Amino acid sequence: MKRLLKYIPPKLRFKLLGLKNLISDSRQIHYAQNGEDILVRSMFPAGHQGFYVDVGAHHPYRISNTYLLHKLGWKGINIDPNPDTIKQFNRARPDDINLELGVAGRKDELNYHQFSDPAVNTFSEEEAEKWKGKVWQTYLGARAVPVSPLRDILELHLPTGQEIDLMNIDVEGLDLEVLKSNDWQKFAPKVLIVEAHDFTLENMNTHSIYAFLKLQGYKLAQKAKFSLIFTK
Repeated sequence: MKRLLKYIPPKLRFKLLGLKNLISDSRQIHYAQNGEDILVRSMFPAGHQGFYVDVGAHHPYRISNTYLLHKLGWKGINIDPNPDTIKQFNRARPDDINLELGVAGRKDELNYHQFSDPAVNTFSEEEAEKWKGKVWQTYLGARAVPVSPLRDILELHLPTGQEIDLMNIDVEGLDLEVLKSNDWQKFAPKVLIVEAHDFTLENMNTHSIYAFLKLQGYKLAQKAKFSLIFTK
């Protein structure tokens, strides 16, 4: 199936993948890739309608860690540098704050590498090279995109007095840089999901993301394949 996708125009592929999820919507109990949304829902009281910040949001419902929560009445901020992604969010979640922005350690301009499946779009040169070798992926090229620290984005767009219940960070290789760009005294979510493909129980105490978040007062509460779920 992945090989067949190579012959479908890239933008149509993205739409078809989203349509597949939408058609099966009524039968789905979770939308996240590995059930992260079910785990997060269980960490809040029944009926709780919280606020999320989704960095590297990718799609309003396809492999989304926040769509189940959105269906339960949550609202939030969705951040992604892909204009097609933000158009989809504006249609599917018009009550959210949807931002076409890149996030990095400092205000700058970085090359944004785009692929036929936008789930692997990245600012990381190393990650881009890895995905270029996949037969089912089509590399669409890179373009310069302005980026800003997460703290600056939240300073501008987080509603005054709004607490963050959940922050989700999935930025294909630059997750630690994005974490370090936040102000953890001012914008500290109750629950935090971070993607970390190289994390194991054996290397936990020396893993850079785990060590950094431990210093910010977080503890590891759950692990769902590549996702680490922390609580404050």
